[in-house]
Amino acid sequence: MPLVTAAEVKGWVAGDGVTTITGVNDTVLDACIAAAGEEIIQESSRIWEKATISEFLDGDAAAGSCGEILLLRRFPVSYPADAVTVTENGIALVVAQGYSPTADMLVKNAGLEERCRLLRQNTSLYGIGWAPGVQNITVGYSAGFTAGSIPERIKYVAKELSWLYYQEGRKVGVDNVAQAGSSRGLAHKLSDLSRDILAQSRRF
Repeated sequence: MPLVTAAEVKGWVAGDGVTTITGVNDTVLDACIAAAGEEIIQESSRIWEKATISEFLDGDAAAGSCGEILLLRRFPVSYPADAVTVTENGIALVVAQGYSPTADMLVKNAGLEERCRLLRQNTSLYGIGWAPGVQNITVGYSAGFTAGSIPERIKYVAKELSWLYYQEGRKVGVDNVAQAGSSRGLAHKLSDLSRDILAQSRRF
């Protein structure tokens, strides 16, 4: 799923009071939008579009004073609109949100732009906290943004970066060379505002 459309990029380039611009090859621009989206994922360490995820976590890595907290990697988590399923050592747990003394675990920070916490309640067969182990916790959930809910700040960066790719044209291949052992895209050419947005969007 592209973060922006060709029409949105052209509207951004045209500026206030102008509907769009002409003479742009939409096929090429669409490819530039895709390349910009890939670089935004790399620069922000986040995948923005909504997806269904199956994640394996280590009980040994649980945080909290009693090892009761695990963190999901992708966010925002669309719970309770979409189900969260959790198994611990192969046993399905009862999942809830808010106050629920009968649930095995609670989902915290769902729907927020921060990592979601899975709080194990003291109903564990292994005592307080998550059962110790490696890759012994399996979580199924949905996270990310739909096409109509991508944050405007990220769309702004996507528009600017897409147009940079379009303007660079054949020079992209020259600029995207290895530097100190890693390839460079065009994010370093973004405005200070867009670079700040990407930096603030990194969560871990």
